[in-house]
Amino acid sequence: MARERFVNQELEELRNAALQGAQEQACQDSLLTAELIQLSKGLHASWFLHPRGYEARQTLCESLTSVAPNKPGSWQHFAGKLGIPWGKILCISNQDSAGTDKAELSLMIYAQQRNATLDQIILVLQQIDRLDTIKKVQPLIKSLADEIKSKVEQQTAYNRDGQYDSGFSSISAPTNNDTGTPDTMIIHPKDYDKNIQYLKDRLPISLRISETNKVELTPCEVEIMSNSQQQIALRSNIVNDRLQQASRKTTLTNSTVRPYKKTVFLTFASDGKQDAYRIAQALRNPSTDRPPCGVLILHENSEIIQSNPELLIKVLFDQADYIMPIITEEYLERINFESRPRFNSSTETCLDICYVKYILDLMRKYYHRNECLNDKFRCIIPNTTDKFSILRNTLFFSEPTLRAWAYESNLEFLAQRMNEFTPLSRF
Repeated sequence: MARERFVNQELEELRNAALQGAQEQACQDSLLTAELIQLSKGLHASWFLHPRGYEARQTLCESLTSVAPNKPGSWQHFAGKLGIPWGKILCISNQDSAGTDKAELSLMIYAQQRNATLDQIILVLQQIDRLDTIKKVQPLIKSLADEIKSKVEQQTAYNRDGQYDSGFSSISAPTNNDTGTPDTMIIHPKDYDKNIQYLKDRLPISLRISETNKVELTPCEVEIMSNSQQQIALRSNIVNDRLQQASRKTTLTNSTVRPYKKTVFLTFASDGKQDAYRIAQALRNPSTDRPPCGVLILHENSEIIQSNPELLIKVLFDQADYIMPIITEEYLERINFESRPRFNSSTETCLDICYVKYILDLMRKYYHRNECLNDKFRCIIPNTTDKFSILRNTLFFSEPTLRAWAYESNLEFLAQRMNEFTPLSRF
């Protein structure tokens, strides 16, 4: 006679509750993912590379890169599901580890395709079981999508009368649907062709989309692309153009113009703005021992940079001979990644103040690629700031890119040394 199986009712209730809770959570997660896919449908993947999508891109890349390569849910798994060829994934793996994030490179490759959309990225994250990543980026993508669609609706309403163009976004049909309906339209940032072409120029040739895979362009699109390339070529020489103008305004006592020998890119916070302009004027004025220095301040070139700040700041950073942070208390607070500053960059009108953190990130990447040799960064502690407070700040001495510094009172001596020094060519 078989014995009856003993059932512990309390354990059964706990098990059933756990199973029910897991099922409910899975249902909620599926709904969240489906809602996010629907919300981001029709938005081009290049919005992740737009300044408005910086935070979402950073969160996504951080989550993907935190998983070891060749593991489920890693950036390689993500890139493969996006349809990036394995050969290009191997090229990304062999890139310098101190350079661009590998997950970000995957996004850059994917965004070169005209039909690349944000909802496909969310779908891929779901396919590789990265629900944690979806939850992290969900509020950021939702905010971005709401802002884009609001701007598009506003732009569409005004454009009916031909009175308004926000310059924020543009709409095109997918390449496989010449007669796309509004539901199939893809919304991408304004000047898409120009920015994607610049993106391709930044990437190594092994990571660019093959020319044979390009879609056929209409005559209008070819004309736009041609004009965009001309503008990019002009913008790539922004440093020389702008500094030539500055050097023409600067004369010696005998009224003869001496061309600048070195270019300096200033970066500062709001409490160092006046100091920065004073230091810029001092560097632009020649002395008997040195020619004038060409000085770049983002706010002075805002009409050019505002169209795509991150891409153009990278161009300025690479072309400048020196980067010169103006060290103030607010500057150190803004670059502190471990604390949340009390400042809101979105309310700032000065580009230099908005992109302090971004420029520091470029400095760190350059420092690592350059084998931890600082041949590009020279900091200035202004006369108007509390020197003892700066010198007691642990972040100032722990940040390797800020260790070459001088007081403003020694600026002339520093300028002479900078004009005499020639950095080693390492690239």
